[in-house]
Amino acid sequence: MSWKNGLGSTAQIDIYPASAVFPQDFLWRISSATVEASSPFSNFPGYDRLLSVWKGAGLFLNGEKLGQSHILAFPGERVIESELVTDTVVDLGIIFNRAKVIAHMSFQKIQDEEFHFDCAETANYFFCCEGSIKVQGFGEAVLLKQGDTLKVDAKESIKLSSAFKAAFYRFQIQIL
Repeated sequence: MSWKNGLGSTAQIDIYPASAVFPQDFLWRISSATVEASSPFSNFPGYDRLLSVWKGAGLFLNGEKLGQSHILAFPGERVIESELVTDTVVDLGIIFNRAKVIAHMSFQKIQDEEFHFDCAETANYFFCCEGSIKVQGFGEAVLLKQGDTLKVDAKESIKLSSAFKAAFYRFQIQIL
């Protein structure tokens, strides 16, 4: 779908509520965008944003470099000019209504270990950004491959593991 400013496109991973029509009346939206040229960011008054680079050398946002696995938090009304470090970048992020939602985004590498999560928040999303990750806790195990996202609702307990080098982003969202 088109960016709000019409200068690019994004792949929407999830929007809440599901009936929301972007760019209005949503509490949060998780998406990934391919950035092929320098451009200004869309303006989202009343919303906050968390953003990271998933693929590529990175972006300069108002002159500050944002690279892979680093997460930048900023208000949606902040004027942001982006420039590519070298070539095409794929980013990953969340836009959320700061008056109604608290959101966190984190990055974690995983290899030959297990991570246990008790998901107390309203919603949790696990985005596999490298390798593959085995997820247990839903009865039958689920395998997340690079680019897959798993949504886990409140009060679920899960275990993530990988025998090989892998990495994921986690979004934790709480409605106020």
